[in-house]
Amino acid sequence: AYYTRLQIHRVGSWLELPVFGTEYWLGQKLINDSPVSGWVKPTHTTVAGVLGGLFVVNTVTGVANLYESRASTDDRLLVWTHSALMLAADAGFIATAAVAGDAHHSVSAQDRHRNVALASIGVATVGTLLMWVKRGF
Repeated sequence: AYYTRLQIHRVGSWLELPVFGTEYWLGQKLINDSPVSGWVKPTHTTVAGVLGGLFVVNTVTGVANLYESRASTDDRLLVWTHSALMLAADAGFIATAAVAGDAHHSVSAQDRHRNVALASIGVATVGTLLMWVKRGF
């Protein structure tokens, strides 16, 4: 089960960066385009849902494997650093969703939503790249 979860977790990590890029692009279209095409907002919302699902799957598989490998001392600092960064990103994405509702009301709300999202994306990207560099793809 550990190696099956690990493979699922790795595939999720490979999908993460393209989904981040797509979500950022869609968010910028919402902010910059006037008038906004009718497909942009529902697509942004859908991709956000995909991102949320991806993070749920990677959090579940990651935490399960972290627990199962708790006795291992191999790369312990790396694994715990990655885990802490990704859990922080999870919290950031929850916060991003929480402030999303106000984003269509004002520029400051848009900025807040974008900034929380970008901070979360940054933390997640660092956590992901850390594992990729140290352990390979």
